[in-house]
Amino acid sequence: VFEELRAACEDGDRVFVAMATLHELIVLRPEAATPCFALIKVLIEESSDLCHVQAIQLCKRLREEPGWQAEVDELGRTLLTQAIAQAAREEVSTVQPLLDLYLALITQDPTLLLHYAELFQAGTGPVRSVLLSALQPAMSKLGSSHPALLQVLPDVNSVSPAVVLKVMQYMCSQAISMDIIVLAARLARPEGGTPNAAYLVPVLPGCSPEHIIQQLPLLCTLEPRAMTAAIVRITTPQLDRARSVMAPGQFLVEVHKLQDDKALIKLAMAVVDSCFEQAHIFSQDVMANSLQRMSDLTPIPMLLLRTVLKTLQVYPSLSPFVVDNVLPKLAAKKVWLQPASWKGFIKTVQKTQPKSFELLRSLPMAQLEDILKVSKLKPAFVAHCNSLPPYITQRFSKELKALLAA
Repeated sequence: VFEELRAACEDGDRVFVAMATLHELIVLRPEAATPCFALIKVLIEESSDLCHVQAIQLCKRLREEPGWQAEVDELGRTLLTQAIAQAAREEVSTVQPLLDLYLALITQDPTLLLHYAELFQAGTGPVRSVLLSALQPAMSKLGSSHPALLQVLPDVNSVSPAVVLKVMQYMCSQAISMDIIVLAARLARPEGGTPNAAYLVPVLPGCSPEHIIQQLPLLCTLEPRAMTAAIVRITTPQLDRARSVMAPGQFLVEVHKLQDDKALIKLAMAVVDSCFEQAHIFSQDVMANSLQRMSDLTPIPMLLLRTVLKTLQVYPSLSPFVVDNVLPKLAAKKVWLQPASWKGFIKTVQKTQPKSFELLRSLPMAQLEDILKVSKLKPAFVAHCNSLPPYITQRFSKELKALLAA
């Protein structure tokens, strides 16, 4: 009888009637349940796509019937265990059909993700890779606002943070709910635990600019690869949106405002370097606009001159812009009162000579002498000044003329 029933299940014309028969046999004749579940297992393991899918749908229906949840869950766990054994042997091609039932049951009851996470933690590298990638269809289907899944994630996180991070990534692939943003913020800053900015990355496209700015000190702690992903998710349009969460220039300006302590400045420095690696986002125009805005900030950002020098290295054609639009503003703010920035200012003057010599002539004599001494630019500066027409040189101050003649 069961051979005939299997043949009917594997026949595309009779599969729906055959699955209904299996359902009735299990529910109405419990004594037949054991061979019926054995047949369902074989159908999931070995059958064609249509039969495979219908066998899984049958299990989901049975799980909702009174008294059959335990049997269905046990079948799911059995197939999951088989899948892990095959993945450990790197027999990847046959693994996915064995995972499908358990993943389908997770969409029905997200608490089953706990067991999945436990097996992930116990698995080897190949097993972990398979288990993580297999989650994508199920988690994307549930989405970022599924209440039962959101509720179970903190418990899953205590078992395997890696699973939760991947689940959150998949959940946010279509849309990002406020509920998952709140959860991400909570997981990123656990009570009594170590903050972890990685939980924030999946939800960044759904956050407000204000929230991004609030979380920026923590985001700066991301590893380089994750930091690159975060920058892209913040500064480029995501999820079919026309605009990004923050314009690239705005993001860069906010990073330069982080100067509460040396440790944070060092982290911000790494973020700026990551920005330069994304040349398609932080273009020459973006950098020019950013430098102009940053030079208007008071006090002068600690990283500004470093970023100016890096910009000139990447975009040397911005040299005249820097001399005309950045350096004069810094001189007006008495940049020499900030020793670290003053050193960067002097290096920038060296980098942009002879264009910058015009600015040097407007500096107070003490600062001009300091620059010429530190930078060893005096011969070039003197030659430049001597080459100017008389109507300019006659307006030189006595102190400047004395310096040039010395």
